Amino acid sequence: MKELIRSKVWLSLLALLAILSLLDWPPASVLAANPIVEENQQPGSSDWVLLKPANDVDMQIKGYASATSVNLGDAITFYVSVSPAQNFTVEIYRMGWYNGAGGRLMQQIGPLNGAKQPAVTLDATTGLITAPWSASYTLTVPTTWTSGIYLAKLVNAAGFGNYIPFVVRNDSYKGGFLFQSGVATYQAYNNFPNDDATGKSLYHINSFGANTISGGPHAVKVSFDRPYADYGDGDFFKWDYNLIRWLEKSGYDLVYATDIDLHTNPALPRDFVALLTSPHDEYWTKAMYDAVEDARDAGVHLAFFGTSTLLWQMRLESDGANPNRQMVVYRNGSIDPVADPTLKTVEWRDLGRPEQALVGIQYASFAASANNNTDYIVTNGDHWAYGGTGFNNGNAVAKIVGYEIDSYQPAYPMPANLSYTLLADSPFVDADNNVIRGNTSIYQALSGAWVFATGTTSWSWALDKVGYEDARIQKMTRNILDRFLAGPGTPTPTATPNGTATPAPTPTPIFCNPGLSAEAESGVLHGAFITVTDSLAANGQSVLTLNGSGSLNAPDAAHRVDICVTVASAGQYRIIAWALGPDADSDSFFLQVDGQPTTAERWTIAGGDTYAPNAAPLRPSLAAGEHIVSFLLREDGARLDRIELQYVGRHVTHAHLYAACYAGHQRWLCPHQRLRRHLRQPSHPRPAAVQAHAMWAISATLFICPISSDHKARPQAWDAVSRDMANFVIATDQSGS
Repeated sequence: MKELIRSKVWLSLLALLAILSLLDWPPASVLAANPIVEENQQPGSSDWVLLKPANDVDMQIKGYASATSVNLGDAITFYVSVSPAQNFTVEIYRMGWYNGAGGRLMQQIGPLNGAKQPAVTLDATTGLITAPWSASYTLTVPTTWTSGIYLAKLVNAAGFGNYIPFVVRNDSYKGGFLFQSGVATYQAYNNFPNDDATGKSLYHINSFGANTISGGPHAVKVSFDRPYADYGDGDFFKWDYNLIRWLEKSGYDLVYATDIDLHTNPALPRDFVALLTSPHDEYWTKAMYDAVEDARDAGVHLAFFGTSTLLWQMRLESDGANPNRQMVVYRNGSIDPVADPTLKTVEWRDLGRPEQALVGIQYASFAASANNNTDYIVTNGDHWAYGGTGFNNGNAVAKIVGYEIDSYQPAYPMPANLSYTLLADSPFVDADNNVIRGNTSIYQALSGAWVFATGTTSWSWALDKVGYEDARIQKMTRNILDRFLAGPGTPTPTATPNGTATPAPTPTPIFCNPGLSAEAESGVLHGAFITVTDSLAANGQSVLTLNGSGSLNAPDAAHRVDICVTVASAGQYRIIAWALGPDADSDSFFLQVDGQPTTAERWTIAGGDTYAPNAAPLRPSLAAGEHIVSFLLREDGARLDRIELQYVGRHVTHAHLYAACYAGHQRWLCPHQRLRRHLRQPSHPRPAAVQAHAMWAISATLFICPISSDHKARPQAWDAVSRDMANFVIATDQSGS
């Protein structure tokens, strides 16, 4: 029955592709001649669709390639297992637009003799799974082929099929756009064999079998010497397919490579006008990060077409015979054996290189599934990126924000820039029912390079996916890519609202006060906040929003002042502000510390005609180090003179602020709804096995919840937990300290 349903689904897809193939847009006459335009004028085929997919339990047919990419004229080897042994064929498809067909048949191979290959091997310590298979076929790539993403479609004599994806490069081609396929992220999520018993990925949510050094069933090393799970395509159809269809339909001059190629050849992006990354590109080596940062600073434009870009550092290792075939991510620096601290496989922001400094925004959260996507909400609608779209502030595009999102996070440094703009500010309900803000950003680096970040994994849906396509987002994306092509990355002025051009200043870097007190004017001011001469204030200056700036019922990060203070000792702190509310009764701000809580706290200050100390309702738990206290516009006219943080007690560790009971990529072990139930119990037993890297949140009611290190940074998760606890949560490690 399942196979019948699958066949009907694929046949429906074939019918849809046939309809799309009747559309001829854009006409070839409007596109500049380049290899992509010429390639997409060739006859396409939808026969790449699997009508009878193999699975990882019966292993009817599975395979992998000797490399993630191959240059024109070079060879790539396929390793294929067939069960039971029988003949099989290989069809090579290049994926693209092709008048809506989605692919082009490039070569047919076979029938070949197929054999059932040995079972996978497992390293019990690291969880590394490899498939020690013999070579089945070696393909020499014709020099006449066009660079692109290719699928080897494997079909056995019984009709079962599976894919082997690979990229064909053209190492001699310069100019145009370089598209980077994020195969490392494919591999991070790959849990082959997905058989509910054996498979392991870097995520314990889809890993099976015994625990590894990670403390859970997930691996700390994964190998490219094995097939991808299920259909075998990695995440190609989930995220990349719609994007490359649209890019090739639009006629952009593209050359393709993988993130592994960027690692081995860091100078690669400098041969192109711009680097475009795939919608899910989380894992980067230090060489990759350095290369893209250097490219931006050399004037190469960047477009990050997804989210959680640059979240994790990875290392690449040899499989003993070939370089860069194993991917290493411990997630926990204390168990990572590498001696160089800059190479620890943890989040980049924990290494002092937050992704926001390059991307412009950074990973914030995720929804339970793509079915929980929310609407894209336009802000700064007069920006040139929105030219000709018809967008105005507040306009919405349905269901393209998620399932992961990025946000601008004021606790982390902005990239050095000539101009910086948030293009979207979209309320987003994450997997723990927190409402946070998803952002899309664009900035111009000091080199003149433009850097665009969609901040959502589902951007490509609005470009090409049936039911989600939006002509306005398509036009906006073309505006940005066409600006990339307009010329070299020379610095350009920012247009003022009246259309006159004025140089855009580089934002003032945040100066961090060395202690717990700070003058408000030492902060960085955004939007309606200004510094004024004030005889009532210390040092004769204060910060305020002018009357007429407006009052906001909801916090807006575009209007805020960020004040940096330095905490010497970790602990819980209260915030005192010397503020003045000119109204007879009171005035108010919104308040955040390090961007938390995600919905800023309203802070009402006493009215009067002198500065008086006001205690904030928010009492954050802070690690030692620098922290950003942000005041956001609530009511205009309120003045702020200085602030002070005062220690009040023990603290929740910094790590707790980034995760609360997170137990995997898509699930929570202890969501706050469940937390409430446990808090009503008089006690909760501590599990016997506490991993060395685990943390424990303990309330006054003795509730205990493990917090795994296998998580994405989720600072907003703390909001729900902290509000549910009647008493302040303290932290203890395995030793009970």
